[in-house]
Amino acid sequence: MRITLRTLLAYRDRVLSAADHDDLHHRIQQSEAAGNVLKRIHTVATMPNILAPPVLGKGLGGDPNSIAEYLDDALPSAKVPELEKICLVSDAQLAELAHCHEILSTAMSTKVHVPESLKGRVAGLSETAQRTLLAEEIRSRTQQTPPDQGDASSQSSDQKATLQRVDAAHPTPAPMGRRRVVATQVGGDDSSSTSDAVQVQSPMVASGGNSIKPAGLDLEHSALAHEVPEYLLGASSSQWKMPAAIAVLLGVLLLVAWQALGPWDGISSLLTAEPTGLAVQPEHLAGAKPAENKTNDVVLAPISPPTDAPAGANPTAVDGAATNEPVPSGAASDGATPPPAAESPTESQTPNTPPEAPQADNAAPILAASDALLNWHPQTDRERAAVLLAQTGNGVRRLEPGEGLANEDVLIVPPATRTTLELHNGLLWSTNGATIMRVKQTGGADADSPAVLEPLLCRATVRGAANRRKLELATVVGTYAIELGEAGSRISIEMGFRSTEHGQVHDRGAVQPVMVVIVLEGAASLSNLSPEAQGTSSSLTLGNGWAMVGSEPPQSFALKSIPPWLRNDFVRPVDLQAAADLSSLVQSTQTEEQLLSATRHPRPETAALAVQTSLLTGNWFPLVSGFLGNERMRSHWNNTLLLARQVLAMDPAAVIELEQALTTAYGEVDGQRRLKRICGIPLSEFEGEGLLPFVSELESKSVEDRVLASFQIEQLTGQQHGVQPHAPSRTSIQNLRRELGTKRIQMTVPGDPIWERVSP
Repeated sequence: MRITLRTLLAYRDRVLSAADHDDLHHRIQQSEAAGNVLKRIHTVATMPNILAPPVLGKGLGGDPNSIAEYLDDALPSAKVPELEKICLVSDAQLAELAHCHEILSTAMSTKVHVPESLKGRVAGLSETAQRTLLAEEIRSRTQQTPPDQGDASSQSSDQKATLQRVDAAHPTPAPMGRRRVVATQVGGDDSSSTSDAVQVQSPMVASGGNSIKPAGLDLEHSALAHEVPEYLLGASSSQWKMPAAIAVLLGVLLLVAWQALGPWDGISSLLTAEPTGLAVQPEHLAGAKPAENKTNDVVLAPISPPTDAPAGANPTAVDGAATNEPVPSGAASDGATPPPAAESPTESQTPNTPPEAPQADNAAPILAASDALLNWHPQTDRERAAVLLAQTGNGVRRLEPGEGLANEDVLIVPPATRTTLELHNGLLWSTNGATIMRVKQTGGADADSPAVLEPLLCRATVRGAANRRKLELATVVGTYAIELGEAGSRISIEMGFRSTEHGQVHDRGAVQPVMVVIVLEGAASLSNLSPEAQGTSSSLTLGNGWAMVGSEPPQSFALKSIPPWLRNDFVRPVDLQAAADLSSLVQSTQTEEQLLSATRHPRPETAALAVQTSLLTGNWFPLVSGFLGNERMRSHWNNTLLLARQVLAMDPAAVIELEQALTTAYGEVDGQRRLKRICGIPLSEFEGEGLLPFVSELESKSVEDRVLASFQIEQLTGQQHGVQPHAPSRTSIQNLRRELGTKRIQMTVPGDPIWERVSP
C-alpha cells in the first residue's frame, strides 16, 4: 500500500486492517516526509480557531463537492493530485478533509441507538398529514418564512437556503412543492409520491482501506515542494495584506536609510568628493569589484593618496593602522592584503560620517616566504579572504597571504575552507576542510629535499610541478614518501579517525587512525619509510588509492565511492557566507579573543564555524558554555560533535581538557555523564538495558542531555528516528521505546572503515 494522503487519513482514523496498519506504521516511522504530513494533519485538526472554507467557493479547492467526491473515490483520477496539493498547502482544506474523514470513520464504527419515537415519525412520512406536520416543524426550527408569504420572498429564501450537489455519486432529488429540504423532500401536494432516499456512503472508509485507489501523491519519497495555482485555492479575502506589509517594510527601510545618510547637502558632497585613500574591501565582504590594474596577485586595488596628503606619504595601512612612511615605486606589501582601512576625515565629510575604525598593532609576518617551509599563496579573492591560523610558541595568530610557517609550526584551517598553500619545493597543497598539520624540517630547507608534513587531521589535494613532485608525510599511521608521476599529477589525502566498532574515541581498538590517498590525475608511487618496512613501494594510476589503517601496511584499492568533499558543491553558499563573516571578525592580532567573540555572532552558521575553529585550536570553552543548549545551533550540533570526536581521537590529552571544562561548567556528575556521551560508551555498558537509557534522556529537561542522547542514538543505530532534541515529542519517544522493545531497532555494526572501496 502506497503512502498517500488517503492512506494517512485511514491510518490516523484506524480504519485499516491490522496488517496494513502495522506495515504503514513502520514505513511512516522511516519516512520523514510522511511523518511530517501526519503531524500536520493532527495539528490542523485540533486547531480551535480554524475557519471552514466558504460554502459557495469556486475552484477545485473551494468547491464543497470536491472533498465529498474525494472521500467517495468519485473524484476523477486526474484531479486527485491537484486536490491533494491544495490540502497540503491550505490548513482550511486539510482540516475539512480530516474532520470529514474522522466523522465518517466514527459513524462506520459506532452503534447508534434510534428511539422508537423517531422510527415512528419516519414511518409516518408515507402519510400526507405527517409530512405536512414535519414540514411545519422544520420551518419553525430553522426560522424560515412560510411558503404562503409570497412567491418572491419564498423564491429568494430557497436560493439562499438550498445547496445542490450535481455529480454521479450524489444525485439531486427533484423539487417538490416550492421548498427543498436537505435529505427529505417535503411538500404540501397530496398527490406527490415520496422520492427515493439518497444513501450517503463512503466506500474508502467502509472497506477498511481495501478500495482506496492507487492514485494521489507519493508522500513516502516526496519533498512536498508543490506550488498550487491561485485559481485552485479560490479567492482570498486577505490578498491585500502581503502587498501592504511589503509597502510598509519598504517605507521603514527608506526612513532608516534617510536617517543614516543625513541631510541632502552631506549626501551630495559625498557623491562629488574626490577619490581618497579608502581601501577596497574584499569582494565577499562588500561586494566591490576588484580593480583591473593590480600591482600583483595580492593587492586588490591601487591606492591613490588624498589631495591634501603630503607628497611621498603612504595613505595605506597594515591591519587598519595608517602610516606616513614612503613606499618605493612598484613595491608590494610583502604579499599581504591589508584589511579595509578607515578614511581620514576631510572637509567634505559631515557629522554623519562613520567613525574611524580602531587601529591594530602592526605585526611582522611569521616568517618570510623565502625562509618558510610552507607558504600561503591564495589563487582567488575568495581564497585570499580565508581564515588560516598558525599555532606557534607565542599562541595562535591569523596568517596573511604570502606568509609562511617554520619548523614545528602548526597550520589550522577551519571547516569549509578551500585555499592553496605552496611547499618550499614547489608542490601545491589545497585544503578542502578542517586541517591540523604540523610543519617539520628533517631533511633541510634545500629546494630538492622533500617537504616533511605531519597531518594530524586533513582533507587536501596535492598537485605536482615540473621537477618538484616528491612529498614526505610523517603520520600516526607511519612515515611515507609520495612521488607524483609527472607534472600535473594530482592526489587527494585524507587523514582522520574512523570507527571499526562501537566504543570510546580514544580507544584504539574501536576508533583507529586512517589515511587514504587517491590518485586523481596522472600517476603516483608510495614508499613506506618505516624501518620495519625496509622501503617497500608501489605505484598506482588514476582511479586507485592506498589505505593505511592503524599499524597495518598500506592496502591498495580501486576507487568505487568518490569522497563527497572532493565535489565542488560540497561547500554550501551559507558556509561561504559564514567564512566571509569570520574573515571580517578575526584579524592577525588578538586572534583568540576575536575568535571567541565570533562564537556569539547573530548568524548561527558563523557562530558554529567559530566554535568549530576554536575546537581545532584546543579551546573547549565555546562548546561547553552554551552551544549545545542553544536551539539556534540545532543544524550544527551533530557536525560540531563529530569534529570534536575527531580532535579527541587525535589527541588523548584533549579528553582531559574537555573533562575539566565539562566538570567546571556542569559539576562532577553531569560533567562526567556528558563526557561519556561525547567520547562514546564501551560496548560492555550496553549489555543490560541497551539504548533505553538514551531514550530516557530524551525526556530530560536539559537541552544538552537531549542533544547528546540523540547524537549517541544516531551514531549507534545509523538513524535519527524522527527525534528532535530541541522540541521532543512524547509520541516519537514512545514509538522509539516501543521499537526498541520489539527489537525492530538495534545497534548497527560499523562497516568497512575504507568506505571508498565499497560500492555505494
